[in-house]
Amino acid sequence: GKSPAVRCFSFHSYDHDPEGRRRLMRAVIELLAKGAIRPAIGACFNLGEVRQAHTLIEAGTALGKIVMRP
Repeated sequence: GKSPAVRCFSFHSYDHDPEGRRRLMRAVIELLAKGAIRPAIGACFNLGEVRQAHTLIEAGTALGKIVMRP
């Protein structure tokens, strides 16, 4: 089954180490490209729906990322 746990990580942890940050970003992008990891998408909106996206963010009920489509 899937774990309901939420894990948070910030790339700012590597602000003092630019080369380490680059290596980490390359590794993450490679995993995303392979489909080995998938970000949780809470909702998708067209750019014209930015008001609805902000309403959802401000309500604090979105689980996952809010994606804006051009």
